[in-house]
Amino acid sequence: AFRGTAVISVILPDTVQTVGWFAFADCAALTTVTLPASVESIGYGAFDGCKTLTLYCPTNSYAARYADGFGLKHTEP
Repeated sequence: AFRGTAVISVILPDTVQTVGWFAFADCAALTTVTLPASVESIGYGAFDGCKTLTLYCPTNSYAARYADGFGLKHTEP
């Protein structure tokens, strides 16, 4: 969706359940993505190449577990 763009920050609405494959890959300027508790799936390589990214997501959410599993920085919104 945003792959390779100059986007800096994204807030996904509570209606989002899935982040697709490579959705934010190669967004070098991306610093924050806010993921709601409704997210149940994050596709392969969704945040590849996002070196300065912090995910804002609820503790114990799927997104927080994903971040932990892939070594991504995350915090509560």
